[in-house]
Amino acid sequence: MKKGILKYIGTGLVLVILSMLMLAGLSQASLRLLNRLNNRYMKLYTAGERGVSSPWYLNGYHIVDEGFIDELSEIKNWDKNIVSIGSSLSVISFQPTIAEPEGGYEYRFLVCGNGCWKSDEQLYGIYKVSGSERKEDIVKLEVSFSTFREMETSITETVVSKWRRYRINPDNSVERTEDILTPVCKMNEALIRMQNVWELGQDINEQLGNRIRGQGDEMIIPGNFRNNYFNYDTVASNCSMDEDMKEHVMALIKRIDSEHELVVELSPLPPGLAETDYGKQFNEYVEGELLPKLSEMDIKVLDYREDYENEEFCDGVHLGYDAGVRYTKKLTEDLNGVIANVR
Repeated sequence: MKKGILKYIGTGLVLVILSMLMLAGLSQASLRLLNRLNNRYMKLYTAGERGVSSPWYLNGYHIVDEGFIDELSEIKNWDKNIVSIGSSLSVISFQPTIAEPEGGYEYRFLVCGNGCWKSDEQLYGIYKVSGSERKEDIVKLEVSFSTFREMETSITETVVSKWRRYRINPDNSVERTEDILTPVCKMNEALIRMQNVWELGQDINEQLGNRIRGQGDEMIIPGNFRNNYFNYDTVASNCSMDEDMKEHVMALIKRIDSEHELVVELSPLPPGLAETDYGKQFNEYVEGELLPKLSEMDIKVLDYREDYENEEFCDGVHLGYDAGVRYTKKLTEDLNGVIANVR
């Protein structure tokens, strides 16, 4: 009887170990494939191909949706960080070969693609309860056209529900789950990478089918490597602004300002989008309400709204490679000025 039980237990353990090894292997295979896709489309992006941007995956995670999984760990490795919270990365990832913060600071992204004020609150909440927070950290909050967007469920919430490291409550507050879930979270991290490959594969398969039917583009560019936001009225139709959103944004600004050195960035705004009714409403709010309040609070503002022309945005709202390099250098230079004053 005991031998039979031990046999079943031993068989179960072997199956668990084999499953974990297979999961780890598939995760690494997914990582290698995603890196290859980054490199493939990076060539088109740097060459100025319209509608194409890269990289979109870092360590197997979607850089503007799931990247905060890795970034939280990286923050712990440094005594001082510039923590960027916002709607998207807007440009290429910051690279030390292009520009580097001074004073021993590292630049880290806690961001969400297709973001909004809700995801900003959630990401800052995750940062606060993660154990990654450093007293010396500078927080840069991006206020962009997409900040004012009402989403019942943010992409950040969707990723957190898959990862299960944190819990986002109905009031948008954040809790860390028990450490006993760590093995589960590690498994989920591998599954997230694999899902990214699956989704890209489905998109590639659809585009191949369209090509066979004589439809679609000749070049296969899957998922987020190709975006098309050139119709500014359509982009604007996905945004709105009301008093409740404004209150949430200001409440988050006040909270961060009370806990860290805060920099508010007004991110690059395509002129075509600025000319829409929503774009005009956004700029009126910034000029008439936001900037005066930030001035009263003596909060540093970096305003890049009018620094780039429509054609410098590779897909309508994300900067192309050359403009992105200029933006990176300018932003780093401005942040170094903030660092100098902090010291």
